[in-house]
Amino acid sequence: MIKRNHHLTTVTFLLLPILLLLAFASRVQAELIMCNNLPEKTTYAIAYQQSDGWRSSGWFSIPAGDCTQALSGNTSNKTFYYYVNSDRVDIQDTSTEVMCISRKTFEIRNANMDCRQRGHLQARFIRIDTGKQTTTAAEFNCKDCSDWELKPVAQQIYKGMLASDKRSARDGVSEPQRLQSLLFTSSRILRMVPDKQTYFLRGAIYLEAGETEDALSDYKNALLFSTTDQDRANANVEIARAYLKAGNGNAAVQHIEEAGKRLAKTYRQTR
Repeated sequence: MIKRNHHLTTVTFLLLPILLLLAFASRVQAELIMCNNLPEKTTYAIAYQQSDGWRSSGWFSIPAGDCTQALSGNTSNKTFYYYVNSDRVDIQDTSTEVMCISRKTFEIRNANMDCRQRGHLQARFIRIDTGKQTTTAAEFNCKDCSDWELKPVAQQIYKGMLASDKRSARDGVSEPQRLQSLLFTSSRILRMVPDKQTYFLRGAIYLEAGETEDALSDYKNALLFSTTDQDRANANVEIARAYLKAGNGNAAVQHIEEAGKRLAKTYRQTR
């Protein structure tokens, strides 16, 4: 006769909710975003771990300047891999892994095993570690693009960023979320084509967020990229505002005086 251990049954019953909570806690909502900073449309593939091993899939198309959601949902994965089908991508990350791919649209199981023996091609995928972040972005940056190639794309992204922020404000998106979105996109633009307009914008975002050191750095870069006395005076004024917020009144006064000199010079030149 089989005897039931009622004590063990009771303990198991009490532990079951805790075990379930731990199982769900290990799975988090994750989102992987791909951003194409190249001046042309390109395709990419991704690789991620499933219960039956690594799986790779592609090809996913993404226009120049666009971002797209590559993965989304509850997952315990904190590591993903991606491969961009372009020789122009600047690969600075040496954390790579060989995964299987195909010339046509594909989804390959056990993607890190015996690619050629199974009739697949193989490529080195770049690793992304998400850590505790719920949203992680990967950018396809160009290694040999000239400014004239990238500038139209950067301008397109800039206009899209401002339009998106207007929609977010209208839809009641919180200010911290809007600032985070603006910060991400403006940083992306500056990695493509540094210019005074975007440095001014990102400096204002940093200042609004209370990051005065970062704001000062961006406003000083805006000053370096400015080509007219009017723009330089504007940069001096913004630098002064950042110094005031940081509690450095002497430095603020110096930049206000410099702005005044430049504006006086502009006035004389227009008379």
